[in-house]
Amino acid sequence: MVKVDVATINYIEVKEKYCSLICDSGNYLIKLSLTKLKDMLSNPDFRQVHRNYLVNIKKIKEIYFEDNLIILDSGDKILFSERYKTAFIKDNPIFR
Repeated sequence: MVKVDVATINYIEVKEKYCSLICDSGNYLIKLSLTKLKDMLSNPDFRQVHRNYLVNIKKIKEIYFEDNLIILDSGDKILFSERYKTAFIKDNPIFR
């Protein structure tokens, strides 16, 4: 068992029946659905940007809305789906 500081999580990716927590200190695999994990975190810093991705918005370096792409401080590239992009823009006044 490993204790993970929520602030160190860059993003969470769904892989079949598991979620991968991609953190500053390493990657961790847990057997939970993304929905359950999102509810457990109940942290406004984590936003769903794709069916398979939950991103820590404090770790975002760049967003390319035209290309549906998010680049994190770590250099990781995350896909942005149209479905979640609209809600993301609506909920974040700085992008309006």
